[in-house]
Amino acid sequence: GEYVTLGLNTATHKAYNLNNSVPYTMGGTPASVSQVCGGAHHAFLIDNMGKGWGIDDNSDGELGIGNTTGQGSFVEVTTDTLGNVIDPWAQIVCSATGYSPWWSTTGVTTTGKLYVWGNTQGGNEGNGTFGCAASKRPVQVIFPAGTFITKVQPGYTIIALDSSGNVWTWGGGGNTYWLGQGNSPTWTTPKKLNLGGGRAVDIAGGAWWNYALLSTGHIWGWGGQWYGDYLGVAPSGIVTNSAADITSYLNLESQPVKICVNNESSYVML
Repeated sequence: GEYVTLGLNTATHKAYNLNNSVPYTMGGTPASVSQVCGGAHHAFLIDNMGKGWGIDDNSDGELGIGNTTGQGSFVEVTTDTLGNVIDPWAQIVCSATGYSPWWSTTGVTTTGKLYVWGNTQGGNEGNGTFGCAASKRPVQVIFPAGTFITKVQPGYTIIALDSSGNVWTWGGGGNTYWLGQGNSPTWTTPKKLNLGGGRAVDIAGGAWWNYALLSTGHIWGWGGQWYGDYLGVAPSGIVTNSAADITSYLNLESQPVKICVNNESSYVML
């Protein structure tokens, strides 16, 4: 993160801000922490009880606490837009959108529910609307009955992985390349990608180029409209607006087990 860079000591479960010459504990930090994450302007952590805590910039409502006031100490995000108490968190990710103002947050609970808050423009709320510049509390994204979300990767679009190995995309203002759904994307509600019948075990991306790692070790990719080399298919691969098996272009030495990206490059662990 630009403002806050959180580090977690996994032996002591203590979290520190590393944006100083000496790591230090920020105000309101829970005594026992299981996960940390940072974005450009805000940061979140999850304590060992599954509670989510955010800090710093809140100009777009990205802390999810019902206002747009920045916070110098960690504050807990507790209820959604309907006033419902949120189940324990399994994952929280700080991110940005393609719309100014920029900042947003996405989270998955231990019960398989997915929420977004902050700047949700471009259809990121998944509820059939364009979204708003400042959703001040988490909005639950609705999936078909029985869908259990296990991981989310947000950005200009949002990618979600469910427990059955399906990959869902939505948002991004309907950009066909970012969504990977083909020529007529469903972008204000989540849509399942066609992965050739395969089962995904990991996802990565959220914007210009994106991936799904299948249980077979094959990597499917989409996006790369202007970044075919970043996607890994240049110079011989063809970039399309539908997810496609790009494994043969990557020349990996053995089967990948994890994949991740930043805004400049992609990485796999074999």
